[in-house]
Amino acid sequence: MTLASLAGFAVVAATGLQMPPAWANLDLVGLAIPLCFLALKMRLQRDTRLAELRRMRVIDAERTAELRKANIRLSELSNTDSLTGAFNRRYLDQFVQQSSISIAPAPWQGVLMIDVDHFKLFNDHGGHAEGDRCLKQIAEALRHAMRSEDDLVIRYGGEEFAVILQDADLTEARQAAERLRKAVHDLKIPHPGLGPGRTVSISIGACAVAPEESISDALTRADKLLYEAKQAGRDRVTA
Repeated sequence: MTLASLAGFAVVAATGLQMPPAWANLDLVGLAIPLCFLALKMRLQRDTRLAELRRMRVIDAERTAELRKANIRLSELSNTDSLTGAFNRRYLDQFVQQSSISIAPAPWQGVLMIDVDHFKLFNDHGGHAEGDRCLKQIAEALRHAMRSEDDLVIRYGGEEFAVILQDADLTEARQAAERLRKAVHDLKIPHPGLGPGRTVSISIGACAVAPEESISDALTRADKLLYEAKQAGRDRVTA
């Protein structure tokens, strides 16, 4: 486009749109030619800089996206139990703290405390590698038996798990607990410490968070109910 404009200008300057041509104007053409080539060079340099800038912006956007993904992954790792894939105690502590300072009205919440029955005996007879595999299977069964992604499965410590059920009253918490107990029972994981035909089971304490108490208080109450379930014979729910 610049060269075509230069050619048109040369014709106009040289001829003055007259016939015969006014060749006396060729000095203007001589001045215009280097100026046009200078403008063309500056345009090319600018286009090159713009292209480089666009390339750098694309690279920066890609690196920003990669960094964001890495940060999300690090956050997930810091809040996830490395063995079972469930949330860890750190995540539960953060969740309890955020719930305590929230000014929004809290929905009904169910709280479950879960313990794998006779797990020390399992490790003593089956070994810790089999014990780890058992915990992985149980955690996966618990997650699959959740009502939705809003319900949280947390490895509380050792062979203990905690579950936070969103929008769940006591009846729904009891029903969810029975569903989880059955899900683990249906795994039919052989228990090497209890003899032939015996399988791994769980005991559960279930309660609903009362309006005047915190989730932390409800967890303590659910833990006491869990103890009652174990005292009553295990493989059962106390709510």
